[in-house]
Amino acid sequence: MSSDTISVLIAEDEAVTRLGMKFALKTFPDVELVAESADGVSAILQALVTKPSIILMDIGLPKVDGITAARKVKEALPKTKVIVFTGAEDVDLMDSAFKAGVDGYCLKKMSGEDLYSAIKLVNAGEKYIARELRSTSKEPERTPSKREALAGELLKEQMASGSQNTIIGERYQVEKVLGRGGMGIVYKGRHIFMNRPVAIKILHPELAADAAVVARFRHEASTLSQFNHPNLISVFDFGVTKLGEPFMVMDFCQGKSLENLISIRGKLKAKDCIPLFLQACEALKMVHQAGILHRDLKPGNLILSDEGHLKVVDFGLCKSFDGMERLVKLTCTGEVVGSPSYMSPEQCMGKSLDERSDIYSLGISMYETLTGELPFQADSYYEILNMHIRGTAPREPLLMACVPPVMEEIVYKCIDKDPYARYQTADELSQALVKASIYLEQKV
Repeated sequence: MSSDTISVLIAEDEAVTRLGMKFALKTFPDVELVAESADGVSAILQALVTKPSIILMDIGLPKVDGITAARKVKEALPKTKVIVFTGAEDVDLMDSAFKAGVDGYCLKKMSGEDLYSAIKLVNAGEKYIARELRSTSKEPERTPSKREALAGELLKEQMASGSQNTIIGERYQVEKVLGRGGMGIVYKGRHIFMNRPVAIKILHPELAADAAVVARFRHEASTLSQFNHPNLISVFDFGVTKLGEPFMVMDFCQGKSLENLISIRGKLKAKDCIPLFLQACEALKMVHQAGILHRDLKPGNLILSDEGHLKVVDFGLCKSFDGMERLVKLTCTGEVVGSPSYMSPEQCMGKSLDERSDIYSLGISMYETLTGELPFQADSYYEILNMHIRGTAPREPLLMACVPPVMEEIVYKCIDKDPYARYQTADELSQALVKASIYLEQKV
C-alpha cells in the first residue's frame, strides 16, 4: 500500500450494507479496505491492530454503539479519522457524535461520489456533514474548499486514465482502458508482432497477492481457452506482468454493447430482443455445463456485431462451481464481484450460487432491454442491494413499453426472488424464448 493510499475500516453489522460500501470503495482509486467489523468491540480491536486512516462507523452497532466506539478509538488513535453513518436524519444524534470527536456524519443513502468526497475531505483534516443535515447543523458553516470542489473531477480523471503504450508480456501493447471491475481492469491492446487487436484483463494488485485467487484466475483462463463457440470470446494467452500481476488475453470483439444500443434506441421490441437473449443462453449453456458461472451478466457484457451476432464477454470475473453439487463454494478472499444493479438476491447476501443466479441477471438485463430502464434504481449501492433482496420489480415500465404478456411472464420468472421458482437452466429459458417467438410471429 502506497503512502498516498487511504486505508479504511468498515464497522457495520448488516452484511448487505457492508457489501454495498465495499462496492463503493472498490471504485475509488486511492482508497483501500483493510478490515471490516460487525460490532463495536470488534471495530475497536480491529482499529488498534490495523490503524486505518478512516473508519466508516455505523452508529447502531451491537455490543458497543458507534458513538462510544468512535470515542474509544479517538482516545487511542488520535490520528485516525472516524466517519459515522446512520439511516436516521437526527440532528441531536449528529451533535452527540461530533461531541464524541467524530470527523464526519453521513447518511446510509448517500451516493458513492458523496462517500468519496467525505473520505477525501475528512482525510485532509476537514469536517463532513451529510448535505441533508447541513442547514440544521449546529456546526459552523464553512466555505467549500478547493479540494472538495475538485474531488469529483479528480475521481473521474484518475478512473479514466489508462496505461497507454505500456508493454505487457513483451508482446502486447496497451492502447486504452475498456472497463474496470471488482477483480481487475480490461484494456484494449495489440499484439506487437502480429498486429492483432486483443483484450487484456489484469488482476488487481491486492488480489494478485492471493495465491488462491491467482490459481482460480489461471484455471478459468485455461478452461475458457478450450471453448470454441460463436457466442463466446476466445481466450488464447495467460501470463504475469513484471509487477507480478496475472493477466489473460482474449480476442477483441468489435461492435457495440447492448448497453450502448439501449442508450441509442431507448428500448428494444420483444421481436428484436428475443434473438439476442437466445444467443446469450447458448453461451451460458456451454459455460454452465463446464462448471463456470459468469456472475456479472449485464447489457454492457453482451457485445453485438453490425449483423446482430452476440458474444458474451468478461468471463474473467467468473466463478467455478463443482460439477457434481453444481454449487459455488465462495472463498473468503474479500473480493467484490458483480454489478449491483444486476445481482441476484442470493448474490447480494453472499450466499452460495449456481446457474440460476446468472438466469436472474439475464432477466434483469431483459427487463432493461425491453423498457429502457432498470427495475431497481437508487442513489446508493446499499439501497439497490436491499431492493434486489426485498423489493418487487414494477410492472408499469413493461406496460408503458407495450411488452407482450408472454415476454413479461418470462422476465418475471427469471427475476423471481426464489431461485427454485426461476428457470433452472439456460436451456429452459431458451426453450421459453423460442416458444414466445413462435407465439408472437403467429399473432402478426
